[in-house]
Amino acid sequence: MKNFRSALSVVVMILVCSASPVHGADRQSVEELYIKSGLARQLESVGPALWAGYSEYFRSSGGHSGREKKVYREVERLLAESFDVRRMRETLVAGLMLDIPDRDMERILAWLNSPVGRKITALEEHASSGEGMRQALEYIRSIERKSVPDSRRRLVERLDRAMDITATTVDVTLAMQFALALTMDGVGRNMSEDQVAERFENFRQNRNGQVPVTTRRQVLGTLLYTYQSLSDEELAGYLDFIGSESGQVYSRVTSKHLLQALNNASFEFARRVSVL
Repeated sequence: MKNFRSALSVVVMILVCSASPVHGADRQSVEELYIKSGLARQLESVGPALWAGYSEYFRSSGGHSGREKKVYREVERLLAESFDVRRMRETLVAGLMLDIPDRDMERILAWLNSPVGRKITALEEHASSGEGMRQALEYIRSIERKSVPDSRRRLVERLDRAMDITATTVDVTLAMQFALALTMDGVGRNMSEDQVAERFENFRQNRNGQVPVTTRRQVLGTLLYTYQSLSDEELAGYLDFIGSESGQVYSRVTSKHLLQALNNASFEFARRVSVL
């Protein structure tokens, strides 16, 4: 009987613990993560980067119809309004509060506040800036002439796999391409959310096979460029953090809600540009 009571006590304790809610992180901690992870700087660069790319494409393509010129004049405004940093930030922050348990948040912030964590964030912020992206493109173009040790390439490939960077980049790229593709598509009507989602799914299926190989090469080149000033030991330390339970939460949850924020903005832009 005594053993039965002991076993029953353990079962009750497990059930009580299992039924207890897992508290998400508080807003103050999430706001700290948002800044110190570099997400704030990255979101701020999205709208200007899209406009710069679209503007360059428009100028170089030439021979535009009256409608295309009208769309061009409106695109900068629509991009700024659709990719509104405050709206995207709120989507991201709300998702992080919901999906990052407070027990993991402490470990994540400890990493971000560490010397290596701060160094990595600074490198990532620079890589997402206009100057950083131009330098990364130059680096990728010349990478065949650069002597990159195999050990370094393997570390970067491990980081790509651990954080699922290529897959996330493909998803983000397709959403952006879809939004901008509609600027030259004579839809001429305001689409509903369901119509936008249906068109995007068709677009994604048609383009998805063309993107991953090129994207993976660009991702690996960008990672080599971004972290070139890190030692192998520092990069291995980053991998150790990402491989930890809290690091996996950090990587998975930030990617999930960053993509959601960018998808929302892309679809908003698609709906608004469709009536021009």
